[in-house]
Amino acid sequence: MKSLISIAAVASVLASGALADTYKWITSKPQGAGDAQAITTQWFVDQFAERTGGKHGIQMFWGGSVAKAREIPDALAAGVGDFGDVITPYFPDLLPLNNAVGFFIPQPMGSEGVGMALEAWHAAYPQFAQEMAQQNMRAVGFRPLENYGLLCNKPVRSVAEMAGLRIRSYGFAYPALIEAMGATPVSITTSDAYEALQRSVIDCTPIGPALARG
Repeated sequence: MKSLISIAAVASVLASGALADTYKWITSKPQGAGDAQAITTQWFVDQFAERTGGKHGIQMFWGGSVAKAREIPDALAAGVGDFGDVITPYFPDLLPLNNAVGFFIPQPMGSEGVGMALEAWHAAYPQFAQEMAQQNMRAVGFRPLENYGLLCNKPVRSVAEMAGLRIRSYGFAYPALIEAMGATPVSITTSDAYEALQRSVIDCTPIGPALARG
């Protein structure tokens, strides 16, 4: 089953407006995940130090050590971190405009297309940045995810077999799709999905191969 391509926005907050030698980046992603997000985040940190001639740096706080996935926007707005990973589909009410791609499922654009579309929209329409500024955030990059399938704790071979299943959900369109298939959407973050599957809190979770492996 091909699902909506989820979007994670890397957002920064410089609440004090003051320059600092070392900025803080908070993320729920474990450093040891070894997936695209962990690798490219570390690349950004290394490039930041290199391109500022070592005058400025970023200290990473991995694995939700400072804030969990659903806590990061508030933590950034409060100045607890300067950079952070904001998984926009987790906040459809807080960032409805920046969840624009979440209105479509299946998503008509590929992963690269989603990232390029968000860049273009932010450049063309100031309302996107204004929405983030209202939460004391500023987008510095966009990370579209791979195509998602379903990972379940038992075989599911047809739409009929999805009736009554509890499926992790997010955003606008995905809950409606789950309900249309006779299943029940459950709001749980990706980082909590593995344990939720083990404990049968949910039966399935949308996820991509690289993210699942990480």
